[in-house]
Amino acid sequence: MAATEQQFGLLGLTEAQLASLLDEMDKACRDTIVNQKRRSVRKPFRSVNVRVSLLDKSVKQEVTFKVPTRNISLHGLAFLHHHMLQVDQMLRIQIPFKKGYTVELLARVARCRHIRGMIHEIGVEFKGKLGRQGIPDKNVAGPASEPDTAEPPPAGN
Repeated sequence: MAATEQQFGLLGLTEAQLASLLDEMDKACRDTIVNQKRRSVRKPFRSVNVRVSLLDKSVKQEVTFKVPTRNISLHGLAFLHHHMLQVDQMLRIQIPFKKGYTVELLARVARCRHIRGMIHEIGVEFKGKLGRQGIPDKNVAGPASEPDTAEPPPAGN
């Protein structure tokens, strides 16, 4: 797919190379002690349609880009990016769903790990659902329906 290859051109990966890298990363993390101590179960979530926006201190959008995602849980998301992001950087995450709508979430970079070359894995913690004007809705913690390419995490984990 030309669109996918273009999206990941900054990572220097084709679609097949991206899938292989994500598979390697998943295999390396399986059954680790850290994985067993998580607040909620991570589910594979391979999508090329998630949009991430960097936010300034006043929660205004600075720049937006699409990212290849790795996994999702009730509390966060992991994706790949061609730059490191600072821990505590606030983000707006837009996750499209199969039913034609998009959930917008406020998130915080919880970790940034160098993978290889210019590729970094970014782990974010969901801080709340954003309303129409980008204002956090404190009653909702994260996604609760079907993302565009993966099953949602089970409720209550």
